[in-house]
Amino acid sequence: MTVIQQLGRLFVRRFLFPAISFLGASMVASVCVSIVFFIIALWGGDEPVSFAGLFSMLIIAITLGFYIAAFAAFPALLLIWGMRLAKIPRGWTDALAGALTGAAIMHFIAHGASAITQPPSPIIGLFAVAGLIGGAVYWNFTGRPRPPYAFLHD
Repeated sequence: MTVIQQLGRLFVRRFLFPAISFLGASMVASVCVSIVFFIIALWGGDEPVSFAGLFSMLIIAITLGFYIAAFAAFPALLLIWGMRLAKIPRGWTDALAGALTGAAIMHFIAHGASAITQPPSPIIGLFAVAGLIGGAVYWNFTGRPRPPYAFLHD
């Protein structure tokens, strides 16, 4: 294997694949948040469910997923690097990092510059749970829970 092939494989394995997995996990987290808001809208509304409503929820979830990925990339990267430097085992810590990132970002978006002095609101729990699910999905998308019968080690 040449040096160029090794660098290409390293780029795909260490950058491209985790970036795609992070985007997928952000999409899953946004779908979780969108489903909750869609159920709340259905619960309070008098209109029956339509295909247009479900389609618009999907479009909103995809758009929200890109925003989540953009806002959460740097804080999540810092948390993950911190966990790696502290040699904390992966798995639930990825989910915990997602929950902390989701809650912190929503708290700072909701309160702005005064977020440090404001107590957290209950809606932040929804974003923490969505971040928890997103972190667990990221861990699964990147293939971290390898089966015990895997014989190929990178």
